[in-house]
Amino acid sequence: MTTGDEELSLSTLGDVASDGKFLGNTIRDTLNKEWIVQDIHTIIGNEVEKLYIQFRGDGINDVTLMVLEIGGVLSDKKKFDMEDAFVNGWDVANMVGDLLLARIQSGGSSFSDVVRIADE
Repeated sequence: MTTGDEELSLSTLGDVASDGKFLGNTIRDTLNKEWIVQDIHTIIGNEVEKLYIQFRGDGINDVTLMVLEIGGVLSDKKKFDMEDAFVNGWDVANMVGDLLLARIQSGGSSFSDVVRIADE
């Protein structure tokens, strides 16, 4: 179990590209299950993947900072258009934070251990 700042550190997640792909796919799938299947959910998922990889490359290694960076971009209508979605940029960024925290708390084991919205 991690404590203090370690709880929010992304440094234990080693495969940035794989983690980004997982985040993007999970965001897309979750939005499709929670609402209805929409093209915008794929676009949002792709953007989350891209932003996660970009910000990790820029040295963002903290869950809180990652949530703030992703939420900032997704919420800025000049940077990203989420008008067709039923959620906003901060909703998505918070989902990313939840997924990352679950991943860190699992001790770096497979992302498949993260709870997702169940199939109906």
